[in-house]
Amino acid sequence: LYNKNGRYSVRSGYHTARYLWNELKQNGEGSNPRFGSEIWARIWKFRLPNKIKVFIWRACHNILPTLNRLRQRRIIENALCPICMQALETIIHALWECGAARDVWAGYPQRALQKGLTAQVSVLQLVEVLMQRLPEDALEVFLVQSWLLWHRRNRVVHGGLL
Repeated sequence: LYNKNGRYSVRSGYHTARYLWNELKQNGEGSNPRFGSEIWARIWKFRLPNKIKVFIWRACHNILPTLNRLRQRRIIENALCPICMQALETIIHALWECGAARDVWAGYPQRALQKGLTAQVSVLQLVEVLMQRLPEDALEVFLVQSWLLWHRRNRVVHGGLL
């Protein structure tokens, strides 16, 4: 936004940013703002290596370096999943929707993974649903397996293995 004389200034940008920040605080971010903090409090208490907890946190915050994110940053041109070559490689695709990931989850002993969890928007949404459906030990296995899937995917993408 511009100031009174029609020019943009750092001051007018600062006031716009403050206004938008106050609007966000008033509107809130979701219907249950405490739910996110409960998720992380529970995950941090799991008996898992910290690298897996941090991986899940990064996956849920959509900050893992997928091919789609690299394309958005104009680092690469092709963002198709190198494993299935059928969809853009997003985090949810790599960990849940890709055929290779579906094969892993099909062999999972908990039937909650196969029922009603086909269309997930994000890893955070998937983890929220699984936290409600799975016992703690099964959820821990899911998180470890997700980490293993990601690292296998990295070997395929960066190491040329299939």
